[in-house]
Amino acid sequence: MENHEKKELITGKDITYKLLPGKLVRAEGQPAPGDKKVNEAYDNVLKVLEFYEKIFKYRSLDSNGMLVVSTVYYGKNYQNAAWFERDETRTYNQIVYGDGARVLYNFTNCINVIGHEITVS
Repeated sequence: MENHEKKELITGKDITYKLLPGKLVRAEGQPAPGDKKVNEAYDNVLKVLEFYEKIFKYRSLDSNGMLVVSTVYYGKNYQNAAWFERDETRTYNQIVYGDGARVLYNFTNCINVIGHEITVS
């Protein structure tokens, strides 16, 4: 990847919509922290972005180097991943990943979920 976009991984335990994005824990060029979910999300978003660049010649999601922000540990027992659009409280779009619960979980390591959220953005 030619570093046309910046990626940030943000975390907040049981973070709510009003508290997004959370605390920055990994940004482009930083070493991997000791948090498995953060690293899975970061690495898998990178794989999707590399696919976009290789196949579609896109530089990030908008082909103009758009910042890609992800928040892990969203909600309490939130069994989903979602794409949140920019609004009056946030100046950027972002992906959130819930921890899941008994039935649905492990969204940060599910590249098809990440690809879906990015593609429908």
